[in-house]
Amino acid sequence: MKALDSILRTIRTEPIRTVLWPVLGIVVAMLVAQGAITEFTADTVIALIAAVLGIPAAEYARAKVRPLSADRPGE
Repeated sequence: MKALDSILRTIRTEPIRTVLWPVLGIVVAMLVAQGAITEFTADTVIALIAAVLGIPAAEYARAKVRPLSADRPGE
């Protein structure tokens, strides 16, 4: 389980996500072209990849944001 956490933590970092997204998109497109998966399955695979690579990153960014103090608006 520790290895899986390490892999997921590594995947969620921006430089790796930036490289992985186009590579995985090309792999899915090649699988469709070869007939290994249908175009409908490809949509599901792309959605799953987006969920794994995209949603955790957005949550990480939200965790870094601090709300403004009520007595100091605009700073």
